[in-house]
Amino acid sequence: MAPPAPKAHHSRAERETEGEAERDGGHARKLYVLYASDATTYLEMTGEAAEPATAPVGLALVKESYQPELVPEADGPAPHAYTPEMIELVARGGFYPYATHEGKRYRTGARRDLFVMLKRAPGTPGADALGWVHGTVTPEGVVTAAGAIESCIRCHRRAEHDGLFGLE
Repeated sequence: MAPPAPKAHHSRAERETEGEAERDGGHARKLYVLYASDATTYLEMTGEAAEPATAPVGLALVKESYQPELVPEADGPAPHAYTPEMIELVARGGFYPYATHEGKRYRTGARRDLFVMLKRAPGTPGADALGWVHGTVTPEGVVTAAGAIESCIRCHRRAEHDGLFGLE
């Protein structure tokens, strides 16, 4: 049996501003698809039963984000249903574009930014204290930031798995 296709997830990220959580910052209010250069290692490191571990040098992650579009109940497929349209999309290298959040169904809408992380050795110039180099790229391909980006570090330092949060 083939592995399941990548699927959209609803971001649960929040950003802290002056000690208070803000649900509209960072990656919040987005749908995203996450790609990992080594998906097995990523899932093993961040799963529910994961023991604390350090990501291997060279692990790369790309979070492709989208504007969420609410899907009226009658319009979308059942959760995780692979309709002929979905099978064709996945066969062309796509992903399952639906996600459920707080009982509502969403579909990926307009493409938004890419968020990139690359693991280097701790102490590498331009990386954070754990060795992660962060980057942001617009939908048009313009790199807007790269390196030890404080807004990324501020959130990812709270992650339990070497700066990684894992999937929902």
